[in-house]
Parts: sequence; structure tokens; C-alpha cells
Amino acid sequence: MKKLWEWKYPGRLFQAMVSEDHVLHGDELFFVHMTNGNYPNAGVYCVDVATGEGRTVVELHDFLRNVGASDGQAFYFTSLRGNAYCVTGDGAIRWTRQLGEASGSACWDVALDNGRLYMAQDALYCLDPATGNTIWAGEERDAKNRINALLVEETHAYCARQGHSLACVDKADGKTVWTYDPKTWWRNVISFDEHTLLCTDTHGRLLFIDKSDGHLIQRVATEGKLMKRPVLCEGNVLVGESLEDSKGQLTCYAAGSSYTLKPLFKVPVTGAVTAEPVACGNRLFFGTEDGSLYCVQADTGSELEKKRKVKGACRGIVPRGDTIIALSDKGPVTAFSTGM
Repeated sequence: MKKLWEWKYPGRLFQAMVSEDHVLHGDELFFVHMTNGNYPNAGVYCVDVATGEGRTVVELHDFLRNVGASDGQAFYFTSLRGNAYCVTGDGAIRWTRQLGEASGSACWDVALDNGRLYMAQDALYCLDPATGNTIWAGEERDAKNRINALLVEETHAYCARQGHSLACVDKADGKTVWTYDPKTWWRNVISFDEHTLLCTDTHGRLLFIDKSDGHLIQRVATEGKLMKRPVLCEGNVLVGESLEDSKGQLTCYAAGSSYTLKPLFKVPVTGAVTAEPVACGNRLFFGTEDGSLYCVQADTGSELEKKRKVKGACRGIVPRGDTIIALSDKGPVTAFSTGM
């Protein structure tokens, strides 16, 4: 991996964080950073992926973690204070509003679907993206048990809640269809196939849940904590783990009959996995807490190139053609050639 360019935030970052998501419009990469100044301050920034030149889109006196969803004209995101925002690519704030009755429990996941905007705080909200007005609010409200992850599909939405149940909600009216296990600290939820959810909890378990009624199909224990979403790749499940003594591991599972998982390979690494693995041809790229960027063979986990270092924890990896771009906590956005 050869470094092509590096963009740095032009100042000192205060309690630095970078978004784990991104939006790529043509050559423009949008993401969020905490900025310097009195806490909390954060902003949306843009870097030209061809040249590495950057610009500030908007800076706010708020705690931002993700850049959210975009319709090509504007960005829709939430803050830890429970604020919802709509900001154009030029930095104009179209609208902002407070979600719920209490701050400090915002879900970073945001979805745009069929002219509706889905955000979560003390409950799941369906909003009009043009105005921010509420179309409906979910039945189950609890500011103490935040929604950690949100998955929106054709007719239903699924909420993974901290210290509360996994919930399926009807998108038409926000009514709860089913819930499962009110005592689990759910971490993430993705769609495994047409009929099944794949969820993780803070105890390091992978759980397959039936979408129709919420019953448990299969439970698989891993070796560490699962802070990142599982990634589906060529029929396999890639899982980044946090182990003891600040170490980590990337595990590739083959999905068998009855939703069993068999480890195909494991890649031990020097820090907790903090950037979800990204497949580029026969290569897998992922990042860790200690600022390492790894490149391994997609079917065996064998090292293809020596790991590269970025400043701060690597939180996100953006593939684009024969380039990958690493987003790190301490400010740099760094582009590398993939060697393909």
C-alpha cells in the first residue's frame, strides 16, 4: 500500500473522533470530526478523493458522531444531544429539531426510504425529510435504554436497543410487531437473508433472528467483544473482535445449514478491530484501535502487504477504484493505492 495523499484538520482536535460512516458523492467524500474548542464542537467536512484537498461544510456546537444519510442534496444526521439536522452540501441548515424528551441517547443510524426519514432517540421516529415534522413516533419510549442500531427494510424497521429488547416496527404507522429478549444489550442488527436478521450483543454473541416473528434460530459465541457490525462477504460472515489486553481479531465464518457458523480463518491483530472490513477483489482491508491498517487475502486471511500506520484509531475505510481511504480519530484522512 503506497500513500497517495493525506488531509489533516487544520487545528487541534479536542477529544478527537471521526465518523464511522461516510458519504461519497463523485469525487467528494463527506464525514464528521469532533473539532477543537470548548466541548462539544463538531463538524461535517469534505475531501476531494482525487486531490486530497479538503473543506469545511458546517461546524456546530454539538456532539456529532456520524454523517448519517444523504439524498444527494442534503445530509440528515443526529447528535448526542438528541438533535436532528438537515444540512445541505454547501453547509446551509435547512432545519433542526429536538427528538424526544431527553438528550444523550441518540442512535447514530439514519435511513432515507421512499420519501421518509427514520431517526431514533428515546423511540424510533419517522419524519418528513423536507421539514423535519413527525409523521409518527414509536410506541415504546425509554430514554434510559437507547437504540444502538437501526435497520430499515421494505415494510418493517428493526431496532437493536441497549438494555432492552430487539424490536420489529411496522413502517406504515410505527406500531410494534414483535420484540425479543428485553434483557439483552443489543449492539448491531443487519439483514442476513430475506427471512433472517443477524444481530450482535455486548457479550460477544452472534444471534440469528427470524424476521417474521422474532424467534431465535441460532446463537453463536465468539471469543471477544463485538463492537462493529458483522460484514457479509461472498457468503461468509466477517467479524471484528476486541480481545483482552487491547488485542483484536478478525474472524471469517462460513455459514452452514441451520445458520451454523464455522471459522474459516482468524487474523490476530495488535488492537481491537475498529474499522469494519472492506473487500476489494481478493483483498480485505480493515483497521484497528492502535492505528494499524491491514491488508489480507480474502479467502485465507494471509497477509498480503505489511500493515500501514495512521495517526489515531482507524474508524472507517472507504474503497474507490484502486484506492482506499482511511478515516482516523486524530484528524488525518489518508489515501493509499491498493496495488490492484
